[in-house]
Amino acid sequence: MTMNASNLFSVAGKNVLITGSSRGIGLMIASGYASAGANVLLTSRDESACREAAQSIIKRLEEEQSNLKAVSNSNNSTPKLLPGVHYIQSNVSTRQGCKDLASHANKLFNGRLDVLVNNAGASWGEDPY
Repeated sequence: MTMNASNLFSVAGKNVLITGSSRGIGLMIASGYASAGANVLLTSRDESACREAAQSIIKRLEEEQSNLKAVSNSNNSTPKLLPGVHYIQSNVSTRQGCKDLASHANKLFNGRLDVLVNNAGASWGEDPY
């Protein structure tokens, strides 16, 4: 593979975990990674908010894919595949919550996490001692 800026910084196929990703900046980050072809795991304390966020990303990706198919049909190029968009409720303000999330991500991504974005707003977690 020839090194150039587009493949040097590509996240296509990479596994990305974004905490606090059901809304705001976290959702925008997750959406951007997914649009660039990464497999994303969204997390927040609110499961329904996670589900809705994942569904919104999937819907947008499907619309992008549909537009790509229309273009590819006209020029015989192969459209890109949709990345995986996953979600789980988690509370990373506790050690156990962090351990549970790490275990889930490990299983989901077969032991390979490429990018971690710590975006969760809570910083008053358990006493470390």
